[in-house]
Amino acid sequence: MSATTKIKICGVVNPDMARDCVAMGADMIGLMLYPKSVRAIHLNMAKIIAAAVIAAGGEPVAVFVEQDIQAMLAICEFTGVTTVQLHGDQPRQDHGQLPQHIKRIYVLHCDELGMVQADREGVNLLDAQRDVLLFDGAHSGSG
Repeated sequence: MSATTKIKICGVVNPDMARDCVAMGADMIGLMLYPKSVRAIHLNMAKIIAAAVIAAGGEPVAVFVEQDIQAMLAICEFTGVTTVQLHGDQPRQDHGQLPQHIKRIYVLHCDELGMVQADREGVNLLDAQRDVLLFDGAHSGSG
């Protein structure tokens, strides 16, 4: 698999916005499923948005923060999402237990100089054929 850059827009809160983002060139649409986020959406809305993203030709992404493996799998099954973004210690430790059909976006944090903070153990479990890296700021969601 060759290295490519993909565009992911996160925090989309309705299906019209999701369709517009895909039409404008976004590859992936992040569905914020962390209840403490100001952009968090209910599971029913996540399912509706995911269907809209797929119909528009994009890829919905379930964004998890500290959910356990059972919660991640149940949410993916309910929403029809097959790509997850992993934030927090719990999902990053458990991601090796996700089934092969679930694609993982593994978050690596960078400091203010852009240097990646090491996380070799989790990265070593990734599969280059299905998984991708996302480089984020020092704090999740900071870009």
